[in-house]
Amino acid sequence: MIQWANSLGKIPHRFWFQPIEDGKWSVAEIISHFIPWDKFVINDRVPAVLTSTVLCPPPDRELVNKIAAIKGRNHEQSITIKHFLNGRERMFSMLEAMEMHHFEKGFSIGGSKLTICTYLDGLVSHDLHHKAQINGYINRTYNLNLTIDRWQAMVE
Repeated sequence: MIQWANSLGKIPHRFWFQPIEDGKWSVAEIISHFIPWDKFVINDRVPAVLTSTVLCPPPDRELVNKIAAIKGRNHEQSITIKHFLNGRERMFSMLEAMEMHHFEKGFSIGGSKLTICTYLDGLVSHDLHHKAQINGYINRTYNLNLTIDRWQAMVE
């Protein structure tokens, strides 16, 4: 995700803030929504897992995502990407420093029984879902633009 997110700096500004589909977020909003959740994992979830077996539910998903989307719409592309990368690098460092036995420690959130491995697997699936959405948008956008460019070249 870190290498891929770095490449998103090449997206033209007008496409960064444009919804990826009707009724969907923009790339800016999608990337921005990862930032508070990464902070939650780093500052709250993983430390709680290491000290407890029953965890509190996460913050209100809709509210966190709404605030993150607003920030994504209002921050420069490079700033959003930088904040995302900083969070991911912090998370990677934190996980890399953990002892192996912690990854299999069991805990519960609500009625779900998890380990850090299974929890991270869910986060990876979430990442890949949004990565596929953004890649699809980029491919559709650039293919459309190439088609328009070719058409204009033929007309001229």
